[in-house]
Amino acid sequence: MRFSSLYVGALLVLASACSSPQEKAEQEAASANALAAAGNFEAARQAILKAVAARDDQPEQWLLLGRMDLETGRPADALLAYSRVLELDATNIEALQLVAELSFQFGDMREASSAADRVLALDPNATRAILVKGLVALSRKDVPGATAAAESILKLKPQDEFGTVLKARALAVRKDYQGAVNFIEQGVPEGQRTEASLATLSELYRVLGDKDQLVENIDKLLARRPKDADLKLDLAEILYKSGNTDRARSTLYSLLVAQPDNIEIVQKISDLWSENDAAALSPAQLKTIAAQGSRTTRLGVARYLIARSQPNLAAQILGSEADQDGRGSSADAKALYATALYKQGNAAAARLIADEILADDKNNIDALLVRSRISLQQRDLNAALNDAQIVVRDFPMSEQGRILLAEIYLARKDPQRAKQTYEEAVSENPQSIAISRAYTQYLLKTGNAARAIDVARTFTRKSPSSVPGWDLLANVCKQAANSGCIAQAQAGRDRAAAVYTVDDRPGSLRSRGLFGRL
Repeated sequence: MRFSSLYVGALLVLASACSSPQEKAEQEAASANALAAAGNFEAARQAILKAVAARDDQPEQWLLLGRMDLETGRPADALLAYSRVLELDATNIEALQLVAELSFQFGDMREASSAADRVLALDPNATRAILVKGLVALSRKDVPGATAAAESILKLKPQDEFGTVLKARALAVRKDYQGAVNFIEQGVPEGQRTEASLATLSELYRVLGDKDQLVENIDKLLARRPKDADLKLDLAEILYKSGNTDRARSTLYSLLVAQPDNIEIVQKISDLWSENDAAALSPAQLKTIAAQGSRTTRLGVARYLIARSQPNLAAQILGSEADQDGRGSSADAKALYATALYKQGNAAAARLIADEILADDKNNIDALLVRSRISLQQRDLNAALNDAQIVVRDFPMSEQGRILLAEIYLARKDPQRAKQTYEEAVSENPQSIAISRAYTQYLLKTGNAARAIDVARTFTRKSPSSVPGWDLLANVCKQAANSGCIAQAQAGRDRAAAVYTVDDRPGSLRSRGLFGRL
């Protein structure tokens, strides 16, 4: 019996070894389909990747890969997969439609419109393709074109949710926000609303300043997308602005626990805390993070604590990590630890750590910054300048680096270079309130109130929803004794405080699928 089992096993191994690429692809594709049907999308994706590795000329396999990429939150990969389908089968409707939708989401309006046109050439009544054409029209502020597309959809399908939402968005572009809300509420029964309606209503309630309805709609979206980290970050920002600090804290801490190794998410959490909350974490939470937190979590929390002038707590969070030898992330922890020591007044210990790190990694930004600050403090201005210049060259988005470089030029009695540094900083980082605040104060001290007002106004133009930005403008106007400017700043602040819109960064991608920001 044992010999028989071994013999059968050997035959199976031989059969597997001798199977053709076609057979292997078919086996993996069948496995992927079964896994997908069972809801195991990640495993299904791995299986279909093996299938396309064995045979990359099968459009059905690329279609399945595109579907699994979407299910697992990889829209960029899905676009590549569906594009490959079209290389193999140029008239595949599913691939054409998804290329149209995904191209729109990534801002490629020309490709989105072209793919939608190809769908409509095959099926003139394809409402999702008409939708994409309408959304492209909206992105170009072509309200008549978008409205015509919406009406075409509703003529084909009078109760179509996408047609209703598209027409509502056209109304919103005309600033008829309440009319847009009413059109969706009357056209799509509450129990039948999908993400298209919920996301659009959320955006409308942002502009209308209806905090309760906005939070309610985001909660409904989260019920459908419980792992959507960006949506949770969005919710937390709204909660902070509306004064619901307790829920904002619990939302962000839960997200931190759920994604402790996601560098991008942890950094965004740290930034939100730094901007909005002096006591985001309880002593018990800080103790847990210090004892059990991931390296990424401890780094993010330490940055927040340093930004909020709590270097003692930051040093405690980083203690065990900073004591470890090695490079990479541990070097980052040591550099932050050195920053905390410097903030505590222990410049000598901070300098030793920074020098040690920079001996191996000459471009560690935190080590460069702390060493530059210590050199400036000790009036070694050439050394301070060299380190700060490296930071600005290699990390041009560093607010601290830009401000520090200007301060060093001032210490060197070179106001022209200092002003040039600030001008470059506000030009390349127009939404940095830290840079704008530092530069306006310098301009006021040097008697250039007009330019100070201009810098503050530029920030509010780039970030009209920022209450701190309008506060900055009001403060500058007050110091400049400009009563008209003060009134304008107060009016802008009132508008910003009454809405929950988000000032997207330059180059940022459209969010939440087809139905992102208005």
